[in-house]
This record gives sequence, structure tokens and C-alpha cells, in this order.
Amino acid sequence: MKVIIVFGQHKSGKTTVVESLVRGIADKGFSVATIKDIHSPDFEPDTQGTDTFKHISAGSTVTVGLGLNKTAIFIPRRINLGKLLDFIECDYLIIEGNLPVTGVKIFCALSTEELQVNDPAIIAFSGLVSNIISHSSIPPVLHPIYQQKELVNLVLENTED
Repeated sequence: MKVIIVFGQHKSGKTTVVESLVRGIADKGFSVATIKDIHSPDFEPDTQGTDTFKHISAGSTVTVGLGLNKTAIFIPRRINLGKLLDFIECDYLIIEGNLPVTGVKIFCALSTEELQVNDPAIIAFSGLVSNIISHSSIPPVLHPIYQQKELVNLVLENTED
């Protein structure tokens, strides 16, 4: 499994970059999984009032919603990242958030001032800053929608075995 980490400030365009990468990599025939690191203490993994929510509220340590076309696993606590990765089978794992995992990184920024990040794992800058500047630099600034092909190819080139 090859890992891509998309990280940056709140509202910097991370989710748009993740969506673009998922579509682009999946279109090339690879399986793609994602992890979203959520920092809000108010995050609820299920909607209040549903049966799975009731199971969790009653004290279930693991609740599985087994639907006809989807399966959801709800665990009402933060899982060790290593254990979580054991459950994921895919060609590419895209993480939205800067979790302590080794992989190539794409830094999303709101402004050009934020681009002064020194991390050798960063292969590209993207997010809202790509609406402001588009000049080529090292690492390059790539727009997640208008330069999706270039962004996906850069990721694939930098995650080869």
C-alpha cells in the first residue's frame, strides 16, 4: 500500500485535493482508500437516533452496519493507527491530515506565505493557494481540478516501488 498525505490549515482545500486524487488514481485502475483525521471533539460517527447510534450509546465496543451495498464499522474510540492500517487493503491510501505515517505529502495552503514549509516528503503544494499562483517551483504548485492529471502523475511517479 502506497501512502499519500494531504495536509495543511483548516479550510485550505485539502478535501478537494483528496477528491481529485481519489478520482484520478481510481480512474487509472488502482484501488484507493482514505482516512480523514478529524480534530473536532463533537464528531459523531453516526447520526443520532439510528439503530447503530443506539448500539454505540448502549456501550457496544464495535458496531457494524451491514447494508446491502455498504458496510460501516463504528468504534466509539480512537483506534491505534497501526491497527487501523491492518484493516485497509488497497493500492493507495490517501490520508487527509498529518498523521504519523510515512508517505509522500501534498501541502495545502491558503496563501503564498504558508509555502515556507521545510519537509522533504512534500512533493507538491496545492489547495486554495493554487488559485493565487501557478508558477512552477520545487515542489510545484498544482491546482487540484485544472491540473489533476499532473498532480496524479506526480503522485504515481513518487510512490513507485
